[in-house]
Amino acid sequence: MKFFNVSNHPSKNWGKKQIEVAKSLVATSDGEDFWEEGEIIDIPFPNISPEASSKEVENIAEEVVAKVGKPFDCDEQGNRMGRNVVMVMGEFSCAFAITTMLLKKEFPVVVATTERKVEMKEGKKIVEFSFVKFRQIETEEFAIWGFPF
Repeated sequence: MKFFNVSNHPSKNWGKKQIEVAKSLVATSDGEDFWEEGEIIDIPFPNISPEASSKEVENIAEEVVAKVGKPFDCDEQGNRMGRNVVMVMGEFSCAFAITTMLLKKEFPVVVATTERKVEMKEGKKIVEFSFVKFRQIETEEFAIWGFPF
């Protein structure tokens, strides 16, 4: 299974906890001996011009969704093996459009939550963000997955 990271934060720069949690969300297991770690795939969030029209944003969102592909991976017989998960973080109007399109295709969509730590050193503000968890995006219409978020 795949965890798609649609953001401007490549997974190679994530902390150990965030990588482990993302991979575990898309891991596969037979409940006994077999366990396979999921894969993280980075898709850079597109640059959205402040001058872009709603239609242009929608077209860009469609391009991103096309890169993600299908919500399920299947075995050779076409049987569903499990769901892929998508994290969407970026410019709000495009992130909203991408998320809406993905939910309609039955993808679980998540965002990363962080704790913001601010410290003053020599008159300068130092800000550090620490990953806490992934939060699933749900609506009344799209609350069907039951992932452990």
